[in-house]
Amino acid sequence: MMAPAALADTDETEQIASQVEAASPENTIVTPVVDGSVTAGEATVSVPSDPAGQIKVTGKKNGQVLPTVSVTLPQELQAAKAKVSKDGTVVYSAKTGQHVDAAVQVLPDGSIRVMTILKNKQAPTSFTYTFPGLTPVINDDGSVDLTQTATDTATGLTVSLTVGRIDPAWATDANGVSVTTRYAVNPQAQLIQTVAPTKDTKYPVVVDPKVSVSLSGVTIWFNRTETNRLAWGGAWATAVLAAVAGPAAIFVAVYYGAWVAWAGYAYSVGKCLTATFGLLGWLPGRYSGGYCA
Repeated sequence: MMAPAALADTDETEQIASQVEAASPENTIVTPVVDGSVTAGEATVSVPSDPAGQIKVTGKKNGQVLPTVSVTLPQELQAAKAKVSKDGTVVYSAKTGQHVDAAVQVLPDGSIRVMTILKNKQAPTSFTYTFPGLTPVINDDGSVDLTQTATDTATGLTVSLTVGRIDPAWATDANGVSVTTRYAVNPQAQLIQTVAPTKDTKYPVVVDPKVSVSLSGVTIWFNRTETNRLAWGGAWATAVLAAVAGPAAIFVAVYYGAWVAWAGYAYSVGKCLTATFGLLGWLPGRYSGGYCA
């Protein structure tokens, strides 16, 4: 492990850190080791010096090592190598002629904030994040699950583990006013955050995906065809869920139309159905992107 990077004392680095602090809802952070790793909660986080590198988060649950969640800084960023501010924020300041800074904060629970700062109205308004080996899927509440998937040969269904999670998107201008922002997933399984400043928006604008590791159990991700098929027949749902977890795990509600209703609504709004097995049995959900094609 390399030694911790020296705390930066440049005005620009501290100014960017102050902008992030003013916008962030959480002020308690952990000072990471740039090009090394730091332990926070049950997670281990590594932050690269090179803005083209990957931030990596791994953790444990009940003593089991969880899969690594990796994320790149937005590909639209053209920035210098990292400097660490006095409060522990890792800052990537824009190169000359560029209009976007970035910052990374490691929180005490092991989650990370990857913040992009729009310096002025010349800045781009869409930012592309890559999660190597993972597929992002967008939930109804605006959060994003990061999934690893494999196809079950017996049923032909895609069974996945949710190994990471991203909080709903937010963006705040220099006056503390919320700026409209949303997530989308492109065909390359990259997460796109789009920001919509108005003529009244005061720069700089801070936008933030918050990423954490998790392991929430087995989820079946139905594609569009499977969701439509389920909307027309709850008995089919019973068969495929039983093939994965056994008949005792299936909700009686399948027979009474609950799954049919969930599937029908998901299909009607252009989304797909999920079935997640947890303490309460199989629970339905909806998602877009990823396997929903």
